[in-house]
Amino acid sequence: RRPMDIKVSNYPPLVRPQHGLSQADLVFEHPAEGGVTRFTAVFLSQTPALVGSVRSGRYLDLEIPQMYKAFFAYSGSSAGLKLKFQAANFFGRIISPDFGAPESGDPFARIPQGDKPYEHTLFAKPALLWKWAEAHGMDNSPQELKGMAFSDAPVRPGQAAARVIIPASAGDWGEQVEWTY
Repeated sequence: RRPMDIKVSNYPPLVRPQHGLSQADLVFEHPAEGGVTRFTAVFLSQTPALVGSVRSGRYLDLEIPQMYKAFFAYSGSSAGLKLKFQAANFFGRIISPDFGAPESGDPFARIPQGDKPYEHTLFAKPALLWKWAEAHGMDNSPQELKGMAFSDAPVRPGQAAARVIIPASAGDWGEQVEWTY
């Protein structure tokens, strides 16, 4: 099958822990706006039941779906970015309420969670995203993907690590980024 990119919220902290990120093949964390980050998760080898909460597309998402020849699922976008998505060479692989995908049922679900704001209640169902894509004439064939081959040996000079902290000033990202393996 074709990879599936899904835009996932990372802020405010009440959206954590996110659903499905641990089953992604790749997770990109990038600045959004106002000092917060978002994730674009790439799924291929595993299919979690739910991923989210799903959030809006960003300019970076004009690149990642092209890099991995992926479908791209997100909640919506600004008017200007929506036009850029429509002009993108992967427009035929976008699955979003912006372009006719239902916001509830298949392949997305609104799941209220206590007092979480509405914008943090949309979740993707990856198995149904792939089925929805096929049912709507999207090519879901395996893609030839190259690159990103890594060695188990650390790059020299270097050391194995169980934790990575990315120093960023508060003006750039707001929160310090930390990944623990």
